[in-house]
Amino acid sequence: MNSKIAVILAFVVTFALVVGIGTYAALADHNGSGNGYGEYNGNGMMGLWGTYYGSGVYQNAGKYMNQSTLNSLSLPPASISVVKASNSIFINQSTTLLVELSPSMGSSNYTPQEYFEMYGLENPRIIAKQGVTIKFEIVNMDAMEHNLELTSNGPPYRYMSMMGYDGEYYGNSAYYGNSMMYSSFLPPYSGNSHYPYENSSFTTTNSGNYWYICTYPGHAEEGMYGEFTVA
Repeated sequence: MNSKIAVILAFVVTFALVVGIGTYAALADHNGSGNGYGEYNGNGMMGLWGTYYGSGVYQNAGKYMNQSTLNSLSLPPASISVVKASNSIFINQSTTLLVELSPSMGSSNYTPQEYFEMYGLENPRIIAKQGVTIKFEIVNMDAMEHNLELTSNGPPYRYMSMMGYDGEYYGNSAYYGNSMMYSSFLPPYSGNSHYPYENSSFTTTNSGNYWYICTYPGHAEEGMYGEFTVA
């Protein structure tokens, strides 16, 4: 009987240690210090990122844009009108739109702000004609993960944790409304002028006021969003 009790106790202790270590690793990863898909590293698969996204998080991790290509896209095409006075971009025909994710964060001049930049404008309002197709060239220039989602839900945005609140799962439409376009999370920019990027296209079928946001936890809350109007 004593030997059976000893075996049971050993099993319970081992199980508790495994759960405790796993919980600590997940929490550490959420703060950017673990080995899963945390804020500053993407080496593992079973951190808080891996729980819901698995290998799909960095599905474009092998796509990198060099500095020369980025420079060639830096000027707005003729199909886009950039109005700095109103921080607006007007799109009247199908086009390609360069979206840089927190470009100052990828430089030596560190700033704690998360934002979208398009042709020198920060979180500009985009006014697109109904029926045009926009090809988004989304380039991460930051030391953190980012993505871009088009949604019907406007600000203010609360902190969007991986586990959500009250048992909601991350990505629930209760946070964002109806998602019209969603890009994958891009891994952090690590230097050497090779920028992680993704192409996503969207056709402005229905008129209305929408929003583009980054759905990484806390980023939309911190101001990483902008208005997208289809008229």
